Amino acid sequence: MTSKSYRKDLIQYRLESAREMLRDAQVLKENNGSPVSIVNRAYYAVFYAADAVLQATTIIFASCSSKNLVIPSEKFWICFIGRGP
Repeated sequence: MTSKSYRKDLIQYRLESAREMLRDAQVLKENNGSPVSIVNRAYYAVFYAADAVLQATTIIFASCSSKNLVIPSEKFWICFIGRGP
C-alpha cells in the first residue's frame, strides 16, 4: 500500500509534468514546430494530468458489461464500477 505522502508527491509531480508538456507544446507551436511534435507534447500533457486524477481517486475495476463500459481497447476493457471506500 502506498503512503498518502508518496501519493500526494506523485500527483504533484504528474501535474507539474503535464504543465511542462503543455508549455513545450505551446513553444513548439509558436516556433513553427512540427505538428507531430506539438501533438506529442499535448498528448503527454493529457496523459500526465489523467494519471494525476487516477492517483487522486480510488476506483474499483471489475468485469465489464455494456452499462459500465468506459474505455474500449484492443487489448483490454476498462470499466468504472464505483469508487472505493
